[in-house]
Amino acid sequence: MADWKDNDDLPMQAEKTFFSHPIDNLDLYSDPDNELNSPKKPCIGEGRDSWNLTSRSSVHDTLRWLRNNRFNSHIRTFNNYSGFDLLRLSRNDLKDLIGATDGIRLHNALQNKAVTSKMCLYVMLEGTPNAVHQAVYLESLTYRELVGKICGAFNLDPNSVGAVQKSGPNGINICVTDEVVRHLENDSCFKCSLLPTDRAELFVMDLR
Repeated sequence: MADWKDNDDLPMQAEKTFFSHPIDNLDLYSDPDNELNSPKKPCIGEGRDSWNLTSRSSVHDTLRWLRNNRFNSHIRTFNNYSGFDLLRLSRNDLKDLIGATDGIRLHNALQNKAVTSKMCLYVMLEGTPNAVHQAVYLESLTYRELVGKICGAFNLDPNSVGAVQKSGPNGINICVTDEVVRHLENDSCFKCSLLPTDRAELFVMDLR
C-alpha cells in the first residue's frame, strides 16, 4: 500500500482526498414508520432525475420509487413489494389492484423505469468463511451506487465507508471517483478488503 501523510484529523494510511465522497445519512437498512412523510433522503443511484426501479430494488427502495412517481395513495397496497415483485405484475394485475386509471399509469411508469444494468462486477469480501464472489449490478455508474451495492451484497454499513481505492498500474492505489467507476471494465473481478483507519467508525474499501 502506498505511503500516506500523517495527520490526526485523517484516518491512518489514508490521505484527505480519500474522504471526498461521504455518504451522509444513507440509511438503506431502516424504514421508520414516518419514512415516507419525512424529508427525502439520498438513494443509491439517485441523481437529479427520478432514479430507476430494478428487479434488485429492495422493499424500502420500491416504496420510495412509488412515492417519487406520485403513487402515494397506493403505498399501503404495495407495502411489502420489492422491485422484483412489482415488475412481475402484468397490466391487468395492476388494474385489479389499484383500478384501471392508476393501474395503467403505474404499468407505463414501470415500463419506462425497468432498465437493465449497465455494468456487472464480481466482488469477494476477504476474511469471510467460504468466501464467494457476489454479482454487483450497476445502473447509474456512480461512486455512491458502487459503495451501496457492495455494502448491500455483504451486509455492510455504507456510512462506514470513508473511501474506496483500487489497484492501478505498477501497484499504485487509485482513489475511486464517479469517473473511475464509469471506466471500470464490465465483468471485472475484485477482492475487497476493509482497511482500518484512525476513525473507529470508518474504514477504507480496497479493491484488488
